[in-house]
Amino acid sequence: MNRLITSGSSSTTRLRSKGSEQEAENGGSGDGGRGWFRPLIWAAFVAETLHGEPDLSPAVNEILTEGTGLDDPEGKGFIAFAGGCFWCLQRALDEVEVEGVVNTECGYMGGLLRNPTYGKVQSRKSGHVEVVRVTFDKSLTEEELQEATKISMRSFLDAIDPTDDRGQEANRGPQYRPAIFFSTASQERAALDALEKESLRRGNRKLAVRLRRATTFWVAEEFHQDYYKKNGLDPNVETPYWMGAFLD
Repeated sequence: MNRLITSGSSSTTRLRSKGSEQEAENGGSGDGGRGWFRPLIWAAFVAETLHGEPDLSPAVNEILTEGTGLDDPEGKGFIAFAGGCFWCLQRALDEVEVEGVVNTECGYMGGLLRNPTYGKVQSRKSGHVEVVRVTFDKSLTEEELQEATKISMRSFLDAIDPTDDRGQEANRGPQYRPAIFFSTASQERAALDALEKESLRRGNRKLAVRLRRATTFWVAEEFHQDYYKKNGLDPNVETPYWMGAFLD
């Protein structure tokens, strides 16, 4: 399942190749007869820039999660949220103390690659998004669990721009797109209700939050866990792509 409520807005990507800069310096085309090749280079850049998530069908999800129990080792129940850099999202979710939430953890979800690393996710080719998994206390009653889920969803929607389909703030790309990964039918219903109310609150504006069934949760490197506590962070500063080279 891969539902998308999208704003329908479009964006224009401005690209400038190294070759065009060289042409300007040389005062002419200077392509040495290779002008025919340039459209192919531009097409490759555009394809990489606009690279999106694979459309995961329920059948694919079943294959990915077979035998994992949705990676819920203690059987407590969880829901995962994606919305920009997981450093910022974890901080936002932790700032709202929700009774029944026992842990938040940064990781990756939704892709086809097993054992993804930060660098591979940042390459935009693994299909994963950065997520924060919210784990609930297994002793909660159904009513208490529903209330904890509801508050967590509200905290998530308040922390992001749910109309932005290309990322959040300075963090752009498919690995930063907003999504809710539910692990139970009741969570799916709660998410649909929350999104409908959020759309209404915004004047019936269409949202860009994907609603998807949870697949395997891959824990992010220790460096990323509770980053905001260990180092502090500015949510308006983009996570540098080169960092992945040191975290693979």
